[in-house]
Amino acid sequence: MEKETKLTFGVQHGLTEGDVLDVLTTAIEGGIGYWCCLDNTDPDWIEAGKQWKEEHNDIPCYCDTAYQVMKNGKAFKLIDEEDETVYEITLEKFLQGCMKFTQELGKDIHRSIRESEFDANDADMIIQYAAMGEVIYG
Repeated sequence: MEKETKLTFGVQHGLTEGDVLDVLTTAIEGGIGYWCCLDNTDPDWIEAGKQWKEEHNDIPCYCDTAYQVMKNGKAFKLIDEEDETVYEITLEKFLQGCMKFTQELGKDIHRSIRESEFDANDADMIIQYAAMGEVIYG
């Protein structure tokens, strides 16, 4: 009997800057507040907020500042309300969280956002995957 050859392939999923901001907004304003809070006293956070304001001539929301921190190659920090563990979310970790979410749930984040099928639970899971590598809460 001939041995069958298995073919494997990967599918690339793209996220726009708007998608990243949508995920962060949904997470910060509705998805993650029950288990963590943002550390908005960190110097990288403060600098990113100033930078956003200068570049956009607008006062940044939390999601804008979080995105700017990651865009600057830094990490924004989340503090676990239960045990005070500090999680640092870099752009790389955020994208890993998105990839894990896609692999585990089979959802295309970009398409889900465009088709209004993305919610606070989805955003929460992405942030948990980014922070802890798995979904712990929820």
